[in-house]
Amino acid sequence: MSGSTVRHPNLLNVVRTDSFGPRKGVVPLLVEFQVNPETAPFLVSSSQSFAWVTPKGNRVRSAVRTLGQGGPEDVFRQLSHIVADTGSTGQWGNVHPYTPAGLAAAQGHLSYYDLVDVEVVAHPDTDVTPLGLEFALRAPWVPAGWAVVLPSNRDFVGFMVVSGDRYLVVVHNPSRAVAVVRS
Repeated sequence: MSGSTVRHPNLLNVVRTDSFGPRKGVVPLLVEFQVNPETAPFLVSSSQSFAWVTPKGNRVRSAVRTLGQGGPEDVFRQLSHIVADTGSTGQWGNVHPYTPAGLAAAQGHLSYYDLVDVEVVAHPDTDVTPLGLEFALRAPWVPAGWAVVLPSNRDFVGFMVVSGDRYLVVVHNPSRAVAVVRS
C-alpha cells in the first residue's frame, strides 16, 4: 500500500502522553515509579545518559530527557548495548554467540523465567540464516550483526514514556527479559 508507514518492533513498551505530570506544560526533572524490587537491577534514563539503579523500597526515579534526531530507535540501540555489555560482564547468561546454539540458549534464557512467547528481532541488514532462521522481525535499532530475543509482550521488559520531544525510560527486567546473540 503506497504511503503506508512501516512499523518496527520496539525494545520497550512505548507510551505516548501529552504530559509527564498532573500539570500540563510543566516538565519535571524526574518521575518516580513503583516497581517490583525482585526484578532489580533497573536501567533508567538519567540526566546525561542511563543509570543502573536498585529501588529505594519499591520505587525508582527516571529522568526526563530530550529525544535526539534518531528518536526512540537511538535510545533502544543504546539500551541494547548497555544491557548486552552489562549482561556479558555480569555473567547474567543473556548474551550468546551468533550461532544456532547461541540462539537456542538466548531463547532458553527467557524461557527459564517463564517468558515463552518470544520474538527474535534483527537489524534489516543482518543475515539470520546462520542462526537457522528463515525469518526474524526487523528493526533498525538492533545493532547490525545481532539478534535480540524479547518477550512478545514488551511490558515484561520495561517502558518508554514519550511526550513531544521528551522521554523517560524504565527497563525493569533487563537481566531476564532481554537476550542477545552477537559475534
